[in-house]
Amino acid sequence: MKSGLIRALVAILVGTVAFFGFMACSGASSLPATHRLTIVNASSSPLSFVRWTDGEGATHLFAPDAVYDATLQRTVDGLLSGSRATESVGVGSDPIFFFLAGGGVQYRTQFAVTIGAEDSDLEFTITETTMIVAGTSP
Repeated sequence: MKSGLIRALVAILVGTVAFFGFMACSGASSLPATHRLTIVNASSSPLSFVRWTDGEGATHLFAPDAVYDATLQRTVDGLLSGSRATESVGVGSDPIFFFLAGGGVQYRTQFAVTIGAEDSDLEFTITETTMIVAGTSP
């Protein structure tokens, strides 16, 4: 019985290796491409609710820090000045949306941040001179 189990496991292993070998040779992939977006806050203001939406409609929150939001008068998820956050994302093109933690309206980058199929890692830095506009999601 033990040798039958070992033969079955070997057969499964050989079949799996052969299948993935074929997939690699044929250029097909059963795994989605990995893309990573890093957002760096190089501005002097903490940012809250920093988010980007990929082409599949998945919204990614870039918020490793606790920041005080004056409008909400409580601590919320955000990105402190000098901090960075990285998320695995899908292909897409969308502005980065955020609030200044000091309160007020929602802002977004004036231009979309795009991750194409050929991109693997992209870093976007928000500075004092990054062009932003007041606005909400479309």
